[in-house]
Amino acid sequence: MKKIFEKKRNILDLRGLYCPDVVSSLRKTMRNIKNGDIILVISDDISIKQDIQYFCNFMGHNILDYHDKYIPFRYLLKRGSSTIT
Repeated sequence: MKKIFEKKRNILDLRGLYCPDVVSSLRKTMRNIKNGDIILVISDDISIKQDIQYFCNFMGHNILDYHDKYIPFRYLLKRGSSTIT
């Protein structure tokens, strides 16, 4: 696994949750962190592979890196300056 995922940071562990709970939990968390903050999202929901891309594009956040070949999936996100809440 890449070293970028091993660095200590904000972690959102969504294992055990499935759509739409994954996206709503992610949205709530992104509202409560500062612009530019980085968060590691961990999930075992297969639909996150598609949902997280749509979510980030729509909300103006960035996927910095990801590991989605094996469960749990890991996504490193940077909060953008989206005005949509």
